[in-house]
Amino acid sequence: MATFSIDDIRDALGASLLGESPGLAESFSAVVNDSRVAEPGQLFVALATDARDGHDFIPDAVSRGIAGVLTQRQDILLPEGVWAFLVADTAFALGELARHWRLRQRVRSIAITGNVGKTTTKELTAALLSQRFAVHKSPSNFNDNIGVAMSVLGLTEAHEVGVFEAGMDHLGEIRRSCQIALPQIAAVLNVGPTHLERLGSLDAVAQAKAEAIEALPDDGAAVLNADDPYVAAMAEKTRARVLTFGLNPGATIRATDVRTRGLSGADFQVSLGGRGVQAHSPLPGDRLIANALAAITIAVAFGLSIEEAAHALSRAEVPLRLQARAGVNGATLLDDSYNASPASVLAALGVLSEMPGRRLALLGDMLELGSAEAEGHRAVGERAAQVVDALFTVGPRGVQIAVAAKAAGAARVRHFDSKDEAAAELQRLLAPGDILLVKASHGLALSDVVKELVT
Repeated sequence: MATFSIDDIRDALGASLLGESPGLAESFSAVVNDSRVAEPGQLFVALATDARDGHDFIPDAVSRGIAGVLTQRQDILLPEGVWAFLVADTAFALGELARHWRLRQRVRSIAITGNVGKTTTKELTAALLSQRFAVHKSPSNFNDNIGVAMSVLGLTEAHEVGVFEAGMDHLGEIRRSCQIALPQIAAVLNVGPTHLERLGSLDAVAQAKAEAIEALPDDGAAVLNADDPYVAAMAEKTRARVLTFGLNPGATIRATDVRTRGLSGADFQVSLGGRGVQAHSPLPGDRLIANALAAITIAVAFGLSIEEAAHALSRAEVPLRLQARAGVNGATLLDDSYNASPASVLAALGVLSEMPGRRLALLGDMLELGSAEAEGHRAVGERAAQVVDALFTVGPRGVQIAVAAKAAGAARVRHFDSKDEAAAELQRLLAPGDILLVKASHGLALSDVVKELVT
């Protein structure tokens, strides 16, 4: 966990530090941007976003004993003994703190980007490299500039490798993430028709993804999808070593003889330089072979042999709580019905977003959240609107998810009065190729719905 002295803060912020008001502490034990998890001695970064202004939560952070605040507002009054650092932009300053911390760590880092599959590939990559190295990975889908910064701040001297996701919704975002994480290896999985409303064309999306490749040092490695022409063309954008993966005969690391085993994963032959080895991916379906190949290629770039990487893949345990189960009418259920919190539901929606087929979700109440109840359900609804083709909700608090999703632009949302009504409707609605996520707190007993929908 990142620790900073006062001089470290000054060095890290540099010209972006506009002023400071001294407190009593000589150092900070960690950097946080959520007042709810703030602890004594930490530095609280007040982020001002479209959704909320972190400056409003400074009193809560102070009440929890934080020793300093990073702020972009001059009108903030703090009690004696709490440091205040004034900057023009707290989000940029947070990135500078993380970059400073990254430079102090003797690790090699990886940036993984693409329109889909980032989280899955990150988890697989971490699992493969953990066979030889001490690995730190970004939590959940922390892939915007703030998430990357907080992930980098989680590095310690014990780590040898950092695996980070790099997402984007505008040009320059991945470039900034790479300025923070300083990757030696960057992988681009795919370029697809997301972000077109902001960027306007697939060429612009490819330009944004290529920022990860352009950020590489000359002695780094670019890992590119040979089956995606937009991604393959990025080889021209770097002087780093290029390794490609895919089904394409020209790929550096190639998969052949793919045999799917349903929800049990897929078997395939993976080859490098004429050497072939049998491999097994724990991910369901042939559409996710690319994620496995990307992880193998990154591992090879780190020095593992193709045999070592394939063996590690077969033993990889991707830490996902949800279970993929065969459902009625040829659908697949992602069953995570036992329990739920805002963080775990958001993580599950991240998994759903990477699955092929029509994406559906049945979500319900998240219990025992106290004062965070409304905010938690709203956040889930907003994320669901970005992921699902159709959202179904149950429970008195599930209504909050539905309302938030509709407000965020979800086209198809329906709330059920009971789980029995939901089960009956979904039995009629589910079709071959559909992926249905089921998740809520245990008190709603959505496991009963799952029982009705599995074959």
